Amino acid sequence: MHWVTGALVIIGGINWGLVGLGMVLGKGSAWNVVNLLLNSVPTVEAIVYLLVGVSALLMIFGCKCKKCSVSMDSAQSTTV
Repeated sequence: MHWVTGALVIIGGINWGLVGLGMVLGKGSAWNVVNLLLNSVPTVEAIVYLLVGVSALLMIFGCKCKKCSVSMDSAQSTTV
């Protein structure tokens, strides 16, 4: 699950970087890769943006799943 959230955050970051670069170069949002790939299905495009946002929140606040709790506990016990 962590590789999925990481990949989504990276994809989102690259996408927004390309959007910004396009704006600086005067191309507007012509370099929005998600929009270019999913233009015909705006609902799926919105879902991708929501998943990127949720992934970023998980990376900011941390995951509370059992797998993460166990790995955090073992990491803390080895540092003490």
